[in-house]
Amino acid sequence: MIGDTAQIDNKELIEWIDGIPFSRPARNLTRNFSDAVLTAEVLKLYYPRHVELHNYVPANSINIKKENWKMLNRKVLAKLDMKLSSDTIHQLANGSQDAVEKLLTKLRVKVLRDGVEMHKPKLKDVESNILNNHICDALANVTTERIEDANDENVQRTIYTELKQELREKKEVISTLNHKITYLESSMKLKDLRISSLAAQILQNAVEMDRSAKSQSIDDARAKLRSRSHNFHEAKTY
Repeated sequence: MIGDTAQIDNKELIEWIDGIPFSRPARNLTRNFSDAVLTAEVLKLYYPRHVELHNYVPANSINIKKENWKMLNRKVLAKLDMKLSSDTIHQLANGSQDAVEKLLTKLRVKVLRDGVEMHKPKLKDVESNILNNHICDALANVTTERIEDANDENVQRTIYTELKQELREKKEVISTLNHKITYLESSMKLKDLRISSLAAQILQNAVEMDRSAKSQSIDDARAKLRSRSHNFHEAKTY
């Protein structure tokens, strides 16, 4: 862990940072220092034997930023008794202003305590660093675009899969409804047949009852005629 250090004010820290010949502008501490590249450049100026700048590439990806910090932590900071915790590395890679300011403040205090002077980089090295950073920035941007494209493709694939699943479920619902409709139509046909059968039976019964009633009426009339005829003959005999 980084040990306790004396405090320096923010103005002094900014003046110190502004006086360092970085390979790229350091206008925003949280954004520009989040990938560990500029911190490596600071360390290279004061502790050149410990730092190989080509090990640290500009990055937009959080994972690559963390890898830069882990390497810087293992190869440089640990040897300078400034080892970072995993939580601090996570904060630095995610652009925590508090974490960046604390690290730079402790680095500035260490430089002052060690009494080391800034090693002026050779012009060739500066040009090489700038060129490397431009190339790495371009590669990082291309990588980011590819990741974004891949993410878009993944999103589209996810949406396609969800829509396909939804379509499958709707087809299953439609199939179930079609079966129900077929069953209901069959049931309705059976009911229609039963209704027709019952209606025919009722009509037949009505016809038979009507015939029976008519037949009974005729029989009654005939019986009455026979009775009257019999009575008439009896009366005539007397």
